[in-house]
Order: sequence, then structure tokens, then C-alpha cells
Amino acid sequence: SDYVIVYVHWGVERETTPKDYQRTMGKQYIDAGADLVIGSHPHVLQGIEYYQGKPIVYSLGNFIFGSQIPKTMLLMVNLEEEAISLKLIPGTSSGGYTRTLNTEAEKTEFFQYMQELSFGITVDEVGNVSDKP
Repeated sequence: SDYVIVYVHWGVERETTPKDYQRTMGKQYIDAGADLVIGSHPHVLQGIEYYQGKPIVYSLGNFIFGSQIPKTMLLMVNLEEEAISLKLIPGTSSGGYTRTLNTEAEKTEFFQYMQELSFGITVDEVGNVSDKP
């Protein structure tokens, strides 16, 4: 295949920091040939890390869930010949309904939050992720 994307169910519910085993496994997936690793299960956001130039997204939060999830996101992935680029689309979820964050202040706070959760990345003002801190 042109790209290998691993989507894995891992982590501890409600913990915003990935466990050591998640970070180890994410890197092992890439060593085994994955181009992108995306995780789910914690019901909250976890950070992003690049390993050998390839992204590991530890948790996207929740797209739709019955309880309130103040921070969640969609991930836009652009598959290019030279690299995979990521763009974060920030959102919030409550009562089984997810909406995007629309104000610049909400987006800026969200992108800063994701940088703080992550490992050596930056997120620009429109949500583009870079492996350059």
C-alpha cells in the first residue's frame, strides 16, 4: 500500500498523558512500517509526537459521547509523497452533539493546550501541526 495508518484502542480513560507503553508501541508501529498512528479510548485529548518524521496522535478525545467533553478534535490528514501533514480542527462535545470551536480566542487556547500536551511540536494559528518546536 502507499500508506499504512494504524488506529489503536489504548490508554487510560480520562488521562491526558499517554502511558509509557503507548509511546513505546507508537514508535514500534512506525518501526514496523506505519506512516501514521492514531489512538483512541481515553475519552480526552492526549498529545502528538513525531518519531522518525512520522506522527503519533495519542488520542483525539471523543467525537460523540453522552457526557460533556470540553475539548475534542477532528484531525485533517493530508497524504503527500514527501510527508504527511496534520491539521487540528478543535471542538467541544456535550449531550451527544459535537461542534467546532469558532472564535479566534477559543481556537488559540485550544492550539496552545495541544502544544502543552504534546512532545516537541508546534501548532500554528490555523491548526497546522509541525514537528519543529
